[in-house]
Amino acid sequence: MPLDATEDEPRTMWLNKSKLPLHNSRPWRVLLPLALVLGLAGLRSAPAADVRASLSDTEAYVGSPLVLRIVIQDAQDYEAPELPEMEDCTIRSAGPPSQSRRVMVINGRRSEDIQVTLNYLVTPHREGTFRIPPLEVEVAGRTVSTQALEFTASESDLLFVEIQGRKDRVYVGQPLDLTLQIWLKPYRDDEHRVVLSEADMWQRISRQSSWGGFSDRLREMAQRNARPGGRMVRRTNAQGQSEEYYLYEIDGTIYPTHPGQIDVDDVEIVVQYPTQLRRSRSPFSDIFDDPFFSGSSRGTPFGDRLAIAETRLLVGKATVDATRVLPVPSEGRPEHYRGAVGRYQIAVKASPKDVAAGEPITLDIGISGTGPMDRIQAPPLGQLRDLTADFKVADESLAGFVQDETKLFSTTIRPRRAGITRIPPIPFSYFDPDDEQFHTVHSSPISIIVSEAESLALDAIVGTPAAPSGESQADEATAPATPWAGIHDPALLLRSDSPYRLSTLWWWLAILPPLAWLVVWTLSRREHVGRWLPRLRSEKQRCVANLRRADRPSELAAALRQSIATRTRTACPDDAHAVGALRAAGLYPVAAEVESFLQRLQRRQPASAFRIAEDRSSDASPPAPAIQDDDVRRAAELAETLDQAFAQRRRFRRGLAEGRSAAQSSIWRPWRRSLGVVLIAVAGLTSGTGQAAQTKAVAPAAQLQKTQQQTILDEATAAYQRGQQTREASPAEAQQAFETAARKYQLLVDSGLQNAPLYGNLGNAYLQSGQLGRAIASYHRALRFAPDDRSLLERLRHAESRVNAGPDTSGQADSGAWSWNSLAATSRTFNRTVLSWIGIGTMVTVLATASFLFWGLMIWRALNSQVPIWPWAFAPAIVLAASLLSLSLLASDLERSARGVFVVDAATLHSGDGESFQAVQTVPRADGRPLRILGQRGDWQHVRLPGGTEGWVPAANIEHW
Repeated sequence: MPLDATEDEPRTMWLNKSKLPLHNSRPWRVLLPLALVLGLAGLRSAPAADVRASLSDTEAYVGSPLVLRIVIQDAQDYEAPELPEMEDCTIRSAGPPSQSRRVMVINGRRSEDIQVTLNYLVTPHREGTFRIPPLEVEVAGRTVSTQALEFTASESDLLFVEIQGRKDRVYVGQPLDLTLQIWLKPYRDDEHRVVLSEADMWQRISRQSSWGGFSDRLREMAQRNARPGGRMVRRTNAQGQSEEYYLYEIDGTIYPTHPGQIDVDDVEIVVQYPTQLRRSRSPFSDIFDDPFFSGSSRGTPFGDRLAIAETRLLVGKATVDATRVLPVPSEGRPEHYRGAVGRYQIAVKASPKDVAAGEPITLDIGISGTGPMDRIQAPPLGQLRDLTADFKVADESLAGFVQDETKLFSTTIRPRRAGITRIPPIPFSYFDPDDEQFHTVHSSPISIIVSEAESLALDAIVGTPAAPSGESQADEATAPATPWAGIHDPALLLRSDSPYRLSTLWWWLAILPPLAWLVVWTLSRREHVGRWLPRLRSEKQRCVANLRRADRPSELAAALRQSIATRTRTACPDDAHAVGALRAAGLYPVAAEVESFLQRLQRRQPASAFRIAEDRSSDASPPAPAIQDDDVRRAAELAETLDQAFAQRRRFRRGLAEGRSAAQSSIWRPWRRSLGVVLIAVAGLTSGTGQAAQTKAVAPAAQLQKTQQQTILDEATAAYQRGQQTREASPAEAQQAFETAARKYQLLVDSGLQNAPLYGNLGNAYLQSGQLGRAIASYHRALRFAPDDRSLLERLRHAESRVNAGPDTSGQADSGAWSWNSLAATSRTFNRTVLSWIGIGTMVTVLATASFLFWGLMIWRALNSQVPIWPWAFAPAIVLAASLLSLSLLASDLERSARGVFVVDAATLHSGDGESFQAVQTVPRADGRPLRILGQRGDWQHVRLPGGTEGWVPAANIEHW
């Protein structure tokens, strides 16, 4: 279709101006405008990247950086330039690039402007003029070069940092007192006639400053909300002119580590020095915008204030005086010198002082002096011939800690033989820089007593594994000569068993016969039981039943009076006595409610009596007073109120009684548990799998493979045998071997293996190595799997006898309670001994036989009351009570889990769960002492000693089972 004149004419004119002979070419008339539009769009979207470089200033100070900014405009794809290498000048990046984006929409057209800024720090190291060559930046696939930049560097007279020493020379490691001096020129603004104060100039020191050895001093001042004070002094600047400066001085102490000049490269002071002030934008703003700046206001309180407009960065490197650091001389250096410089003293404490050969003695070494305590090393104990001749010393460096200007070290030594009477003096050598001489100080000798190592006859005890319950134990004399025969068998040790649980059979044997007797006795005395049944109901139920049967108001009142009389145990013939009884019991609100209700019932009686008097002449009988449903409902509510009030009164009086007799209750509490054997059995012992110590297979622990467990077991066995072989010749070597065996066995236990032989062997190793507390805990854990194992009981008694041989330091706060506890513990021990001889299965059989005999006779007596049974039932009754008590003690003993022992030589009880709480009691010989665990909070345990003293101890100091 041809174009009309209005559309064709302009296009013809444009084409004529272009001199293109396309008037008669129909395709080009359509494609040409489209090509022009696309071309213009392409030109508009073509990248027009612009790269500019600039410096923050053309003048710089030596050592203070300038900021080089490279701004890339309209660029999304770029690469940072390679930084040139300049002589006496360094260029480094100042951080990641920053990017800003601006989007504009004009007449529906959207345009986007992206600007990227790269920041670099240029630091000159000498005076002179520097030229930064053009930098090449890759932008959108093409290379764009920046212009070259020049700046001049000169020495700054605004900031000086110096360190003054107080000695001409020091030795390596000798403390050196230094003073850091910061000279900062105050800023003066002539236009506003302002001079910043010393406080304002101190705030200009940046947090990016590095203080080196003066950091501790500044941190201490910051904790007291203090700062170094500045004072105005005069100083000669680089041009030789005298000018005013603020001088800030900070004292510090350093310890040189190498000879030569003092190293202060870690001290660098950075200052944001003001260069221009301006009026603040907001009349309510602070006087200065910078958070590190404070000053005095100018003008009115709501206007004419000043703020810092521009700053420049100053970096001051510290210069130090000519103090020389000398090396410690090698001539005359003692053999055991370990680098200490200064003056020192040494003190040594040993505990315990009465030990057997091979048992560990803890040495606490304290060193105090004038030098850097954190760098003090312990004396080389393994190289002291006087010490190693009589004691076995661990050949390892000791790690100590500083406490109250004293460095403390702790280690253990073991006497090699009996008869050693003292620990020789421990030497400590140091170099005194004042007289430039080496000195050696010695600790005082410590007197000790070393007795013969106890030869523990455990060969026969550990010869064979424990026999099952009910079977006879092997005689000790027939045990194999080799102490480990059969015990290290993987079939016995490399398994996980379940703790022993009593069968429910003994419980049913003790309960079913008396239940059968009760049924027979009840059926044989039905008429007596029928009269007792109403008494089994509660007082409230009896009162409500009487109220429901009442037909007259007087019967309602009588029912309430009877209930009140029964509860108060007071005769209540009338309403006044009933109300008085409630008031005497202290129930005044309830008494008021009852009195109001009884008076309401009485008010109906006069009207009824009047009607009766009028009708006396007639032959009709007098009508009874009417009873209403509301009366019955209200009476039932009062019965409920009475029940609740008397229940609350009983609870209150019970609380008072318990408060008065708390001490007596604590004495009888252990025996109440023993007497309540039935409740214990019902609560925790109604589940079980059999009479003997039944085992339940558990998958091996995932931490160790079967071969690894076997390897560790073999190593433990070898270590224990090595300890037995060297026990006579070298007790110290034997003790170490037993400790190694204990660690190996403990590793198996930690991997998840649990059984009686493994815990028994672990207890043997602990016992032989002198760790009584851990040995006792291990034996108790073994008895949880085999409670009637006689050999375990003998080992446990042997370990406890060694603890009880020492003085009792557990306290005597409550001797009565402790005597009852001792009696209960003795009873449990005796019961365990009896069960180990006759077996748990035999005891259950005895219980069953005695129960059936005694209750069978009682049933016979219930059916025939004329038959005398006590001559025949007395013996079964005694046997039944004894067997029931024995099994109940065993059941309660198996279920108890709040028991433990100390595993440290000395323990301190605190009033709270932390070292900062007051010490309640100290137990000096605590290893193996029993205790009760009352609770836990974090890493602390709340415990009670046998004497009744309670306190908190670290959980690592005790073992429980």
